[in-house]
Amino acid sequence: GLRPEIWTQFQTLFNIKHIVEFYGSTEGNANLVNNTGVVGAIGVVPRLLDFVYPVRLAKCDLETGELVRNEKGLVELVTASNEPGQLLGLMNDSDPSRRFDGYSDEKATKSKIIQNVVKEGDSWFATGDLLKRNRFGFYFWVDRIGDTYRWKGENVSTSEVCEVMNKNESWALGFIEDSNVYGVELPTMEGRVGMARLTLKSNASFEDMAVLTSSGTERKSSWTQALFSELTAQLPPYAVPLFVRIKAKRTESNDAGDDTMTGTFKHKKFGLRQEGYDIGKDKEDLVLFRDDQAQDYVLLNDELLNELQKGTLKV
Repeated sequence: GLRPEIWTQFQTLFNIKHIVEFYGSTEGNANLVNNTGVVGAIGVVPRLLDFVYPVRLAKCDLETGELVRNEKGLVELVTASNEPGQLLGLMNDSDPSRRFDGYSDEKATKSKIIQNVVKEGDSWFATGDLLKRNRFGFYFWVDRIGDTYRWKGENVSTSEVCEVMNKNESWALGFIEDSNVYGVELPTMEGRVGMARLTLKSNASFEDMAVLTSSGTERKSSWTQALFSELTAQLPPYAVPLFVRIKAKRTESNDAGDDTMTGTFKHKKFGLRQEGYDIGKDKEDLVLFRDDQAQDYVLLNDELLNELQKGTLKV
């Protein structure tokens, strides 16, 4: 889809009069269309017409996708505006548009079928995607289940953090080509803490940017300090990434293809989550740590690593 943060810019740059956005999957039955031009919306179903088009947002654990059920055993549906929920589509084998034929893997097929949602005996297709809906019925993308993580008792949407980092509206953020946000585990701590892997623009070099200032000769703040200021100003405290990983420039010696995106242009996160913040000496990426006392992102050195592993560093 077209990211909300570049929608208007893209439309203006290429002089596009009208953009139609849609949501769907090859095997799924929960498809949405936004043909109204509302920026950022991936679909719309006016609330008065809910009975016509059977898709629903269900309350769930935002990390695992496990659905919340009431005392009757039915799924709790989202009723409040702008509350995230997993999108479900009602299955009906007699209607080709409502069918779900499944996968070759029987276990994977069963994991996508949710029963007893609105009434006992019904079956719904679980998309695995988190959406939110405003009071007018417009649907907006939130995240893929599993991409959202929990830190300090709060749910953090990786796509919302990326949206801020990719805005390019300020001097500090203007050097960022793309960002990939995910949660990593810390020893002795519950939940996951935020980490962002940044791809810098081709004309930007971290070695120069580490001391780059925003005002020529008069030093106000380095790029890392300005990045800290931007993120803490635009994000709630629990959503500001604790770690920033700067992707190494691609050269002939390290060119192993695109390790950032999948073939369908989705961010690769699994491997990055597995590597965590201690990426090892063999990686060419640089890892920065958010130093709240210094109000800066500093290089993650062995001393900081040891304190994090022992759990003696307050975060």
